[in-house]
Amino acid sequence: VRPDAFPKAFDEAIRLAKLDIDAITAQSDDATFDNTFLRLEDSARALNRLNALYGVHTSNLNVGPMADVEAVVEPKLAAYADELTQNEKLFARIETVYKSDQFKVLSTAKQRLVEKRYKEFVRRGAKLTADNKAKLSKINTRLATLFTNFSQNVLAEEQGHVTWIEKEVDLIGLPKSVVAGMAAAAKDRHRPGQWAITNTRSSMDPFLTYSSNRQLRAKVWTNYYSRGDNGDKHDNNAIISEILKLRAERALLL
Repeated sequence: VRPDAFPKAFDEAIRLAKLDIDAITAQSDDATFDNTFLRLEDSARALNRLNALYGVHTSNLNVGPMADVEAVVEPKLAAYADELTQNEKLFARIETVYKSDQFKVLSTAKQRLVEKRYKEFVRRGAKLTADNKAKLSKINTRLATLFTNFSQNVLAEEQGHVTWIEKEVDLIGLPKSVVAGMAAAAKDRHRPGQWAITNTRSSMDPFLTYSSNRQLRAKVWTNYYSRGDNGDKHDNNAIISEILKLRAERALLL
């Protein structure tokens, strides 16, 4: 997988997904479970597969160009999600099945799917006026960018803060496996002969669990729980404030 290929790949996958939805809404037959809900479940296969690959890279492999990729892709996904739930023809078919007599004779599992889909669409704005749908889309697009900025700031804080140990006496209490991992992390950062506690949970937790050095434990804990709260270029406080404001506006709309 080449991360820089994600944006164009998403453009194509979203295009194909829209064709699937168009095929559902273009049907002249009355809406049924089979011709609406089953087809909706089977739609957007390329997009779903791409999302799975993308999710791995935005979590476990979020390095190199992925920050820039996320900044481009997340607004695209937010816009597509709104376009889907605000599709009046599609929602009309969903609502028809949900409120029809055929719903009553569906199996429990099918009723659950119909009810779940219907409520998802309503809760995401399917019944809003056109003006409010536009407002909601604007909020969702902005939130997608803010959420990405927030997570990228946290990631930068994890990568940028390292607690260094230079004296072997400060390793008291730590198992050999933990010490070896810290030594390898230091070597990777071109400081052989020292030990590095990176600002990640996988590095922090073992140190807090086993270290006998209370002062160092406090330093490691503070570094980790201060991510995005250091008043620097990766500070998240302004982002959090805007997120809360927009989510409050969205809640009122919905």
